[in-house]
Amino acid sequence: AMRAANTALNAVEIAAAQRPAGNNAAYVSVFDNILTAMVRVNRASTGAIYLTDHASDALVQIATYGADETITHDEHPSREVAFSQRFVGRVAQERRPIAIYDTRVLLPDEIADVEAVNMHVRSVLGVPLIGPEDRVVGVAWVGLYAPYRFAQTATARLEALAHRAVAFMESASIADAQEELLGRISDSHKRLQSVIQAMPEAVMVVRPPQGLIVASNAAAARMFRLPANASPFSMRVDQLRMEGDLAPDQHPIAQALMTGETVAGVELSVFQPGGDPLPVIGSAAPLRADDGAIDAIVGVFQDVRPLKEAERMRDEFVSVVSHELRSPLTPIRGFAQIVARDLAKEGGHDQHVQWLETLQRHADRMTRLVDDLLDVSRLRAGRLTIRRDRHDIVTIARRVVDSANTSNGSHQVELVTAWESYASTVDEDRIHQIIDNLVGNAVKYTDGGTITVAVGPSNRDDWELRIAVSDQGNGIPEAEREQLFNPFYRRREASESAKPGLGLGLFICAELASAHEGTIEIEDSPGGGTTFVVLLEPVHAEEATHQPAA
Repeated sequence: AMRAANTALNAVEIAAAQRPAGNNAAYVSVFDNILTAMVRVNRASTGAIYLTDHASDALVQIATYGADETITHDEHPSREVAFSQRFVGRVAQERRPIAIYDTRVLLPDEIADVEAVNMHVRSVLGVPLIGPEDRVVGVAWVGLYAPYRFAQTATARLEALAHRAVAFMESASIADAQEELLGRISDSHKRLQSVIQAMPEAVMVVRPPQGLIVASNAAAARMFRLPANASPFSMRVDQLRMEGDLAPDQHPIAQALMTGETVAGVELSVFQPGGDPLPVIGSAAPLRADDGAIDAIVGVFQDVRPLKEAERMRDEFVSVVSHELRSPLTPIRGFAQIVARDLAKEGGHDQHVQWLETLQRHADRMTRLVDDLLDVSRLRAGRLTIRRDRHDIVTIARRVVDSANTSNGSHQVELVTAWESYASTVDEDRIHQIIDNLVGNAVKYTDGGTITVAVGPSNRDDWELRIAVSDQGNGIPEAEREQLFNPFYRRREASESAKPGLGLGLFICAELASAHEGTIEIEDSPGGGTTFVVLLEPVHAEEATHQPAA
């Protein structure tokens, strides 16, 4: 019996080791071998193993040994036994080994599940299968054809094999879970690869610290002319052929590698043999491991040739239309001015003169709008000329303030400065345009109050000159401030209140300040409202001179 049991146990070990994860037939086969060992080690004639179905709270037969082939399924339809019912259910409920010396002393219903396997069973020994969480995961029993009093050693042998069955169930469950997880990971990886390969944007994955390219899609291979037979880890990101003098740290992937931060919207030109450089927008983001270390960098590059062409056509259209609009404005304004002057001399035409003056104001407004469009067109094309010379910043600001006070009666515009003069090398007309635009915006978007133009030294080390225009309005939310310098951007309240304008003034101011090697910022006014600060650094700091006001 022991030799037979050992043979069966060896078969169990081999079957369990060779069972493919997720293979139900092999799973059942292992239980068949376990049951064979249980029967043989106790010199029994028949037996069965039931496993718990926790969903239905029932015990389901999974393996039998020595089953009576003459019993049909219709005669004993139940292969499931509820907890506490019949012999198997009683073993599961009481959670202890139960031995029956002679089944004839029991009522038929108490032993029906055993007789459903073999009607000749006279004695039976059943043990519960207890899982690691102290839950009943099944029941095993063996039986003989004659009345028999099972000894404690028989019970111990059956329990030992029951533990072996539970151990196999746990290892099989872990293996199946791992196989399922690996399957899901593999499916997700394949889907991700399919998505990346189907993306029209170029995608590449780079590993630190050398920046080796470990994966890329077909779009990246076409964009960067990667060798068709190139294997992963054969190229570094700094070996990609870029147009112009691009510093290594200016590439978005290189920036992400160095800083560990997401980099977005970097304009690049990719070298194309035999053709024009390819304009692209590049972005990169780090992928981090569980410990926070950078595991890889993902770079995405988009071909923006259609956008660049559309932008070129738009700028060309704006330039042409602006020139065509400006041509008739000069004679319209000139003739309106002449007629208004003649009618005023004749007298008795006050209403007509007023209408003509209104026509002149609207012509002036249209001229300013067209000039803004022309400036934007020149700025985008890089054709805006800055004519630098020595000019007095205080005088320029005073002229803007005097003009503003003359042309509007709803606001008081004042100049605040400790300087009598401040000479610097700038384009006088463009500095005047910056201050005038900022004052005009303050007048347009505030309901009365005082507008202050302050000229003085910067309180920051990197700038010499500070020009600030402050109003007493409602202020500008922090979230909107960055967008204000985008061309054609208008705040919602400006659009809803039908304020005139194209949303170009602040964009032009920022570009003109940048052309003077300066910048423009937005701050909160001390007494409420908004302050636009222009910071300028004189080209020749040693030549900048200022005199305090008397």
